Amino acid sequence: MQESISNPKPLQDAGFRHASLVDENAGGANDTGAQQRTSTDATEETIPRKPSARERLDHLSHLRISLDAISFTSSTSHGEGGKATVVQATVRREAGNSEIVAVKKLDYIEGMDVRKFSNEFVHEVEILAGLSHENVVRLIGFIEQLEQGEAWIVLSWHPNGNVRDFLPTGDCEIPERISLIKDTFEGLTYLHSRKPPICHGDLKSLNILVSPSYRAIITDFGSARGLNVLADSVTLEDRDPVTRGNPTEEEATIQIRATGYQLTLTGPAWSLRWASPEVLSGANPNLPSDVWSAGWICWEIMTNEFPFPELNSQTGIVVAVVHGKLPSTRDDAQLSQITRLCSLMTDCWKFDPENRPDVAECRNEVAWMVNCMLMSLRNVLT
Repeated sequence: MQESISNPKPLQDAGFRHASLVDENAGGANDTGAQQRTSTDATEETIPRKPSARERLDHLSHLRISLDAISFTSSTSHGEGGKATVVQATVRREAGNSEIVAVKKLDYIEGMDVRKFSNEFVHEVEILAGLSHENVVRLIGFIEQLEQGEAWIVLSWHPNGNVRDFLPTGDCEIPERISLIKDTFEGLTYLHSRKPPICHGDLKSLNILVSPSYRAIITDFGSARGLNVLADSVTLEDRDPVTRGNPTEEEATIQIRATGYQLTLTGPAWSLRWASPEVLSGANPNLPSDVWSAGWICWEIMTNEFPFPELNSQTGIVVAVVHGKLPSTRDDAQLSQITRLCSLMTDCWKFDPENRPDVAECRNEVAWMVNCMLMSLRNVLT
């Protein structure tokens, strides 16, 4: 099905990038000028123009939803991030049936760079359009009038909310909590095994939904990036820059002096508690930084606590992370019953990212725990 809305005028194209190469051994100015023109012409031929946001959306036209197909069921917000609000709605299909959905409305602020706003929106839609997994939120479509600042992403609706809000409302025992952890690692394994791998970049309990069947669902891909895996390094995919972590206009800037070095942090305060040491030090989010954050999701699901609940200042959190002052997993009543989960969380929090397990190892370890609990239950029942 393809639906359409009024077609705004195309965004201005980015244009070609030019480069000039000069032969230092050239004999004269005329030769140099000719070489410059030749090099420029060659560059224009070899460096393709990046498609505009409008062109990229045109390739996703099968996901476009008309504005009048959406009916908002409530004005109540079901989630707010640094740059978006999520509300419940109903989408009507051509066949006459309807579906309850979540509409993520990206916030456009007067005076914002339209091109940057458009690229952020299109980037998230493109990421979601390429994903299909039971533990990853499902993209239903999008609604946009970018030049008017309207950019909505329509997603599957999960009435239980995120795990942070869900767990305190019920009486979840250890097996149910371990199952949610396993689901989270299943979804993250899927992302990290894509080609190229996808780094989520903002994992936390607020971005893990609970489905009607009590399965964990990873959501919020505004910070997600495809990674180019090279021989000895992993780098961000080459695309238009999009701000990491959905920072607001007022970013947190912290300077800390400790043991002879200075750390300068610039980034979103609300994701600070889940950030790895290397990200706090200015590195881009990466697959190992996702694993660090996933370790904290384990902590949150088992304890109902945010990371560093005793700390209220951003500076205090950063100092704790860079100095390795992490909580003892064995001091918590529930965690102390599952020593292997404690060990896994500790491994996820290794200071050196190269020493952390990859997400597939984490998934396998938690799957083993789930199988052990099922076997114990069968033995009790028999």
